[in-house]
Amino acid sequence: MNPVGRQSKPWATTIWRKPTIVCSARVQAVLIPELTAADRRRVIEELNAEFEQNKALLGAAGLVGGPIPTLDQVMRRAIPADEALKKGEPTLDEILR
Repeated sequence: MNPVGRQSKPWATTIWRKPTIVCSARVQAVLIPELTAADRRRVIEELNAEFEQNKALLGAAGLVGGPIPTLDQVMRRAIPADEALKKGEPTLDEILR
């Protein structure tokens, strides 16, 4: 399962490329009706943080190694809900960056 709970494509389970998969995951996170405003902020920030961390490890190639995390995995690592609420809903620029 990918970050928004949908079935992952077999070719996307070990390496994901920005902007295609990461940007798509951020857009899908905004569209999931079950996520609160705080949850959307938490998911987007965690996806961005994970991508940046892996990019630092793998260089500027824009590749992220390892399996695509599930929504549950992303939520467990995300910032606390109260912090996300203080930051507000993600902006379009944050989602599509």
